[in-house]
Amino acid sequence: MAGHQQIVDKGPVGRPVARMAAQDRAQAVHVGGQRLLEALDGTGDGGSRPAAPFVIEPLSPRERAVLRYLPTMMSNQEIASELFVSVNTVKTHLKAIYRKLDVADRREAVRRARALELLAP
Repeated sequence: MAGHQQIVDKGPVGRPVARMAAQDRAQAVHVGGQRLLEALDGTGDGGSRPAAPFVIEPLSPRERAVLRYLPTMMSNQEIASELFVSVNTVKTHLKAIYRKLDVADRREAVRRARALELLAP
């Protein structure tokens, strides 16, 4: 694993990926993509259950603060006002949230965050 990335163990998905990361880097690079795909679709060592969602990189405290406002109908401007930051800062946090949750928009981010138990249902 490079940098500050880490895997949150969420059952059968996190364990095989963590094991792969602990193996020899050359081997992990060579077969890592296939093992990751197997772990995600549940066909690898993790069993035949569907894969549970996981986060590759944890959200920062400020990103979690912005995330809490996403299920509301508040605009980026209103969120910025509540958090005493600029709209550009909110947009920067949103981009990071979308990247870390591997989603494309606000609605998907809320669904994924709920699935990961980062937000209440």
